[in-house]
Amino acid sequence: MRPAKMWKTRHFSSPFLLPLLPSLLLFLLVFLSAELCLAAEITTESGELVFGSSVTLRCSGDSGDSGATIQWTGPDLSGTGITLGEQETSGTTPSRTLTFDAVLESHAGNYTCTETGSDSDSFTIPVVSDFSAELTTNLDMVVSNTRLEFTCSLASPGDQSLLSFIPTGDVTYQITGPGGQVLGGDAINQVGPNDGGSYTCTATLAGSYLDTSGGSIDFTSAALDVIVYITGQLQFDQVVAPIYVGSSSSIGCFATFAIPSDTTGTERAGKWTFDGQPLNAPVGLDLPSRVYITESPVSVTITLITHVVFRTVHSTDGGTYGCEVTIGLEQPSAFVVGTNFNESMEMNVMAPPLGLSVETSLVRLPPLPPYNTFLLTCSEALPSTVHSFLQVQFTWQRSKDTGGFSNLTVPEGINTDVGGATILRTDGDGFSILNVTETVSGDYTYRCSGVLTIPDDTAYTDNADVIVNVTSPKPPERPDDVNTTAVDHKSATVQWTVVLIAYTPETYVVLYGTASGVLNETSQVFDPMGRLDDEEQVYTVELTGLTRSTDYYYRVLAINSIGNTSSEELMFRTFDFHDLPPQVTIHPLDQSNVVPGDLVSFGVTATSTAPLNYQWQKDGVNLTDGGSITGATTA
Repeated sequence: MRPAKMWKTRHFSSPFLLPLLPSLLLFLLVFLSAELCLAAEITTESGELVFGSSVTLRCSGDSGDSGATIQWTGPDLSGTGITLGEQETSGTTPSRTLTFDAVLESHAGNYTCTETGSDSDSFTIPVVSDFSAELTTNLDMVVSNTRLEFTCSLASPGDQSLLSFIPTGDVTYQITGPGGQVLGGDAINQVGPNDGGSYTCTATLAGSYLDTSGGSIDFTSAALDVIVYITGQLQFDQVVAPIYVGSSSSIGCFATFAIPSDTTGTERAGKWTFDGQPLNAPVGLDLPSRVYITESPVSVTITLITHVVFRTVHSTDGGTYGCEVTIGLEQPSAFVVGTNFNESMEMNVMAPPLGLSVETSLVRLPPLPPYNTFLLTCSEALPSTVHSFLQVQFTWQRSKDTGGFSNLTVPEGINTDVGGATILRTDGDGFSILNVTETVSGDYTYRCSGVLTIPDDTAYTDNADVIVNVTSPKPPERPDDVNTTAVDHKSATVQWTVVLIAYTPETYVVLYGTASGVLNETSQVFDPMGRLDDEEQVYTVELTGLTRSTDYYYRVLAINSIGNTSSEELMFRTFDFHDLPPQVTIHPLDQSNVVPGDLVSFGVTATSTAPLNYQWQKDGVNLTDGGSITGATTA
């Protein structure tokens, strides 16, 4: 025990052995690896190891022992067309050949070459009957109108490398589809609904090396089910809103399917629902029905357009409309999915606004009728989409002051006395006119009512009011804003404003003279005639034959059938022969970019031989000093 312990201690502590330890370990590994890698090796000396070909294989030893033995083993080394060569030695390498005159199906099996004291090498000639056919496609999900590619191939159980024994060109393929139809190629460019079904492929191997009669063998794949998913979409056309009761309208449903144009045996049909229930409407263009359905295939196999047409929209037509389009197959198949599509939309209908309005035109033509005669025009403004044959029927009512309304039953075209008024009614397309003469003053409210009746549906009403004030007889309103313009040495123009016509048509005259209070001269009578329809109207009268350098006093007299009203007395002076009328030499300048609170000043320069007076106006109205205005009568 003591020597062993001393050796072990000496081995690990020696300064000379420790540096040599890695080298010793490396030598051991190389030695073991060399021993483990010794094996015979099979190489091809001539030809090609495939069915039908002549080939010579050589098995070479790797032990370095020229006396080692090379041994071939296989299914039948003495069989037809197989030659086992004698062992040969080249240097220290022994070898032995195995020759096939032509590799045949009958030679199938495992062939092994062994060198004495070394590992073996081997190869396998496959059993042809173990092969099989496989069919695959490029798509996991087959969608209509896409390209479907098939791949038919041979498969070898376990080791696909065995397929290398099949010479190129010795295998042909054929794909069979639904109904036994042979596919003309390996792809369907545009898949249609008729392409759904089971597919198989047959791989035919032909060669003289086969044992079968005729020199060929067929391999048929398992069935591959192709389910075609039809794709498409439904789209509603744009409905022009709003849709009024009494108008015509339609809902269009556009169906587009991804179906090849050469697809046969398919039909498309549309079906409509209303609020979840089948729409009870006939199909056809020439039907008298208020609501009907049309169908029009734009393309024989691709698109369908279907419409629900409303000749006259009713109030009950609003709701949810569903469109369902179905593809009908000549032979329905479990291999086709998605042959019908559904979409829905809301259609809202609105009551047609009648848009009634009443306008008043007052008639003031002298000497008759007086102010209590007027025209009332009631008109409708239906939307243009409402059928023109649907007419608004008008009725009238009247109330006085705060009393209730009473119906005005007035035959058209006949003057009729109704409750103290004389009324003439005229109706037209979309309007009704009343020509009214009231005999009693007061505030009258006239109401025009309109009714639009939709046949077999409902009626829609609207009304509009207008208030007419019939005044009691009274003299004219006092003329306002009286002044003179264009004064020279022998004439002057008097101007005034009529604020409101009091009762009956009015005439106007200017009374004037050279002494205050003694206005013994009269202008010509001014008769405005039809212009009295306007309020705030400005009128003028020219005074001629005046004396130069003279003060004249004047006032304006308004006259009607009840009496007259005069303006206050005013004065003007005519010019001398030598007096020049005023002439403005510097006009006021426009003021821009003015904001509230700014100080704005206007100036004017004028010349004349007579004394000058100034009067500033705003929008034709004289200004006076006060408030924010100063200098209303200065330059």
